Amino acid sequence: TNLHTMGKRSLRSLTWLLAPATVSSAHSHSHRELLGLRGAAHLPKKHSIRILEPPAAANVTVPIHAMKGSHHADIYIGSPPQRQTVILDTGSRVVAFPCKTKVAGNCKGCGKHVNPYFDATKSTTHRFSKCGSCFMDGISKCSLYGDRCAMEQRYTEGSKWSGDEVEDVVWFGSADKVESVEVDMQLAVFHAFGCQSKSEGLFREQYADGILGLALDDRSIISATHKAGAIAINAFSLCLTPNGGTLSLGGTHPTEHHLEKMRMTPITREHGLYSIEMESLEVGDVVVTSKEVKPSFLKRINNGKNGCLFDSGTTDSFLPAMMSDIMAHIGMNVTGGLMDFSSAMRSRTFTFEEFLRLPDITFRFANNATLVLQPQYYMENTPIDQITGVPQRWEGGKSLSNRLYVEEQDGAVLGANAMFGHDILFDAQEHQIGIAKAKCSSIFGK
Repeated sequence: TNLHTMGKRSLRSLTWLLAPATVSSAHSHSHRELLGLRGAAHLPKKHSIRILEPPAAANVTVPIHAMKGSHHADIYIGSPPQRQTVILDTGSRVVAFPCKTKVAGNCKGCGKHVNPYFDATKSTTHRFSKCGSCFMDGISKCSLYGDRCAMEQRYTEGSKWSGDEVEDVVWFGSADKVESVEVDMQLAVFHAFGCQSKSEGLFREQYADGILGLALDDRSIISATHKAGAIAINAFSLCLTPNGGTLSLGGTHPTEHHLEKMRMTPITREHGLYSIEMESLEVGDVVVTSKEVKPSFLKRINNGKNGCLFDSGTTDSFLPAMMSDIMAHIGMNVTGGLMDFSSAMRSRTFTFEEFLRLPDITFRFANNATLVLQPQYYMENTPIDQITGVPQRWEGGKSLSNRLYVEEQDGAVLGANAMFGHDILFDAQEHQIGIAKAKCSSIFGK
């Protein structure tokens, strides 16, 4: 998962995919785990043809805020509750943040973040997971002395953290602690997380305290909340804007905020990453690839080790490098020479009139689910109305940077910027993704 923070670096952990991933870009960083142990296999064919109607709207919606290119939610842990601000990441599984424990003391080298470290010594409900019953088995393992479950995550650029698996009451809330305790505590579940005792590298410098993995896994916090009966179905939706958005638990964003009917499309992996089948890609009105037009590109996207995946922790979006020439050719034709989607033309100055010539990028998926990536969202620094998302006119020239990269080894990554202005439903219960254009700022009015 690329987070686009701290100098736009690139991180990828060493425990999610079967083979090492290529670093997508020096322009963003990644917390996507490399754990394809259960994520690499395609679904049996019967799953690929079962399309359901979208579920009802969620019974709980909480605010998201964005900072330095990543999207965060507030969670509360322990008794009495302590707040931690975490990156929402559909590309990883672990909930983790810096801690103070009786065993390890304060997290060493973990930096300063938006909240104080979680102090387990002050929570009357915490407990260390015991060796032999590690909740996140496969990620956590028996510690050296065999009394606790130790956890460690490493990333290819050198960052890493380690700690213990700890269990405590956890729930989603907001910056309003009183409301989070009096209202949102209905969501509380006893859940395991990584209690970090040491970190190295760029984790020290990020704004967020920690990370909340939302990948497809029956041990996720969403699954735990559903099993506890706090939400109706094992699903959640993200409705993102550049400055925040909403997280809806147990269903979709309130449907009165949808601008079109939500279309459902099957998830094409058994566990792990939220991969779906792309059927066509268009730049403006020009079809770049489909089953009839240059199908080899489509096969490279869908048959890659991750396929075409939604990754909320990745700030930017990525296409296979083998498409760079055709994207450059079509880009120059469609924009009249303004942009070719290459690194050489990554950043340049645009007048507002030139900006209006930039095309929408349209992704079509099975069952006619459609996602439209608009220029104001893939061109970084575009001024937009924070409520409507409409680009705001500027005078003279303005430097903008293209954040749609054509340099993946294979597959495609639809990051946060591709999700802007859409309600994206991640439905683990029925193994499907829902997509609808939506007013993502309207619930909380910002």
